[in-house]
Amino acid sequence: MSAGRTWVPSSTAASRSRRIAPPSRSGWVGRSRRHTVADVELDRPYAVALTTPGGLWSYLLGDTVRFTARDPLRLVITGRTRHFVNAFGENVIIEEIEQALVVACRRTGAEPGEFTVAPRYPSSGEARGGHDWLVEFRVPPRDRHAFARELDDALAALNTDYRTKRTLDVGLVAPRLLELPLGTFHRWMRETGKLGDQHKVPRVMNDRAIAAALLAEVGARDGEPLVHSGS
Repeated sequence: MSAGRTWVPSSTAASRSRRIAPPSRSGWVGRSRRHTVADVELDRPYAVALTTPGGLWSYLLGDTVRFTARDPLRLVITGRTRHFVNAFGENVIIEEIEQALVVACRRTGAEPGEFTVAPRYPSSGEARGGHDWLVEFRVPPRDRHAFARELDDALAALNTDYRTKRTLDVGLVAPRLLELPLGTFHRWMRETGKLGDQHKVPRVMNDRAIAAALLAEVGARDGEPLVHSGS
């Protein structure tokens, strides 16, 4: 999919019926400013909104895209609007999460199975929040602490808001790697009735519901069974 898909509107009316909206600081929301494809910026994330030709009525389809060329217009489908984390103003989207994982795996020799990312809220023992990466490894990294550091560095390079929050730990502490046994995600999906081709593990969410369920699946308290910090 790296080459993208060509988008050729069949008519002027059709080209106006698909509008796009960039994410706001509170995520992908329906009140974001809408643009036609004539106004897009290349390599910037957008959500797709289906509208009437005049724009009086519209709704978000739930897909996120990134445009890679203008003539012809080409795009890459990058994820879903509900897959992001912005608990602390970092506004990290699924595409950045996946790119950071690729970098960390390549640099530490790891091969992941399933994974998901959730916010970790401040507590009595930790004044700042951060991110928990819950990962199953087919091949574990050579150095798990280095793996967490590579995730952190890659996200900082990809996302300005994340980099700002991570500077001197002013808004976020280092990400935490929670390594889960192989099969944990599979069992959780089966038990929740989500096993099958029509369901996929959400790669990132803006709450801890999935993280808590996965930790409960392995009988672990929050922060177990294996914790590796990127600090």
